[in-house]
Amino acid sequence: MENSTSDCESFMANSSVVGNLSFETSSPEVTIRDNDFPLMMECISYVMICVALFGLPGNILTIIIYVKIGLSESINISTCALGVSDILAVSFITWNAICFIPAFLQLDVRFIPSEIVVFTGGATSEMFGATTAWVTAYISCERCLCVVFPLKIRHIITRQRSVLIIITIFTINIVSSLTTYLTVYNFVVTYDVEKNKTVLGLKLTNSSEADALYNFNFVFSSVFMNLLPLAFILVFSITLVIHMKRNALWRLQAANETVNPTNINSSDNRAQRKYMADMRVSKTVLTVSVASCILGFLYAVRSLMAAVVPGFQPMQTYGAEYKLSSRLLLLVSEINSSMNFAIYYKMGSKFRGTLRHLLRLKESGNT
Repeated sequence: MENSTSDCESFMANSSVVGNLSFETSSPEVTIRDNDFPLMMECISYVMICVALFGLPGNILTIIIYVKIGLSESINISTCALGVSDILAVSFITWNAICFIPAFLQLDVRFIPSEIVVFTGGATSEMFGATTAWVTAYISCERCLCVVFPLKIRHIITRQRSVLIIITIFTINIVSSLTTYLTVYNFVVTYDVEKNKTVLGLKLTNSSEADALYNFNFVFSSVFMNLLPLAFILVFSITLVIHMKRNALWRLQAANETVNPTNINSSDNRAQRKYMADMRVSKTVLTVSVASCILGFLYAVRSLMAAVVPGFQPMQTYGAEYKLSSRLLLLVSEINSSMNFAIYYKMGSKFRGTLRHLLRLKESGNT
């Protein structure tokens, strides 16, 4: 029981860990002397739950609103898929946070939270986090093609192709992750002496095949599932911004208008208002892309440090720093999956109008 618990504690903060899976016999856990560390982890968990109180309803509303707007356009289908991925990511991150709260750990449950959360809260969070990254990359590609090839986009990206691509993204991420973690981890029924009952726990598979599969998955998830989609997001977004600026300036020149900041609110200057609207959209796209790339860069730095810095692993010299950094990255990832509703509301007039219409219908129904 104690060995199994210590094994799983090494993966609490984040399931992406470099090293052999059989290290428990040769690398005893380093005692964390900082008394503030457990409190910091607990406080971060409470913040995660607070973020979820906004992220979950926001993503649910996003899906409802875009379904209400209509799924005739492929971009709306992609946005709904992004909402589904964000809901799943935020849900599993929230469950991860709950399993670190002392009040929950004291409940009389029939499983060991600190072990079960490794698979149900850690691996699943990473799985749908990667799915969100790839769906975002596809949306960036779709928007970029809409601007670069406006006359051919309906033939390049159709509803059927969008659905197929989105299903492929979900399938590859889910199958690859579940295959690895179901091989690396085994759910076991064990006897808990303190509770005097049998409980469900988790045990690491101690084999060379599991070690090789886990190490391969670490490289695969770090490069293909995280860094590659973020690189696509950056490239497509920069291309999108450049072409939007060119198109906006071309419209101004064609209308023989000049951009006059003092006349932005003029009702008869349609070209100028369109230009300013395009600039706001460009800045929003670039902001979202930069935020996603920063998140990916932080994950890459953490993974690189775990690979090259001696002791920067959960059960070694810098175990506390590793767990805390992983916990903070999980929080940032949750915020990233929760802020889309606010972006859509701020930048989308049709989104705002549909939301207000739904709220009015609800109010009239109550009355």
